[in-house]
Amino acid sequence: MSVGYVGNIGRHLNGGFNLNAAVPGPGDFDPRRPLFRQFGIEQGIFDKCDCTSSNYKALQIRAEKRLGTNYTLLGSYTYSRTNDFGEFGTPTNQYNANMDYGPAGFDRTQVFTLAHTYYLPFGKGRRYFSDAHGVTGVLLNGWQFNGITSVESGLPFSPGLNNNASLNSDMSLRPDKVGDPLKGVNQNRNEWFNPLAYAVPAPFLFGNAKRDSLRGPGLFTADWALAKDFSLTERYKLQFRWENFNVFNNTNLALPDSAVDSGTAGKIFDIASPMRNMQMALRLTF
Repeated sequence: MSVGYVGNIGRHLNGGFNLNAAVPGPGDFDPRRPLFRQFGIEQGIFDKCDCTSSNYKALQIRAEKRLGTNYTLLGSYTYSRTNDFGEFGTPTNQYNANMDYGPAGFDRTQVFTLAHTYYLPFGKGRRYFSDAHGVTGVLLNGWQFNGITSVESGLPFSPGLNNNASLNSDMSLRPDKVGDPLKGVNQNRNEWFNPLAYAVPAPFLFGNAKRDSLRGPGLFTADWALAKDFSLTERYKLQFRWENFNVFNNTNLALPDSAVDSGTAGKIFDIASPMRNMQMALRLTF
């Protein structure tokens, strides 16, 4: 078993912002654009820059156990946090990037993975039927059962607004948080969070709801395979594999509709990973 702390800091990462976004306020956009006042430029100008940062902190635990010569287990658990300013530039206030500092879109707080390899105890050199020959030996020898099982907490997402009219700008807007979005909510595909916990901000103001402040459904997958090796000759070997992805056919829900002013706010309409899939394969090695 090993236990460790892992930290990673990124500096001068690729990002960007609109140099000519209209400052929130009444009236037409153009008089509130910085470059319109100076040069008469009316359109937005997106500036790409190496101007953002990120940080990652994690507790990582790894354990491996060999149960005799036939069975091996390898487990790992990570409790982590990744923060950044967004993947494609500043999402909301183009003049205050700190408003968009928060969990990265790919951040999962907890991840547990268990990998196993089990050589079935049948056939030559194994506990049972070790002296099997002929057809019986061919059928019993060389079987193994392996796979990876993963349990992960949900991805983050931001509460948003479809209608940004109150800001009167070409920047995006998040709502004000006025209550607990999870209070009294039995999280399911029909109600993942309570949109009434958010409200439209006052005119010309950005909302106080944090970026990626909500979490979506967790993920559970078990990808298992049963394989058998055939020794055709000393040089040629054949392997048959029966692979099962999401073997328990678990429904892993996608993120909900995050726009709090939508009629379907908080509802989930898709899945994050496919339902059970199976495939069979033959592999010849020489």
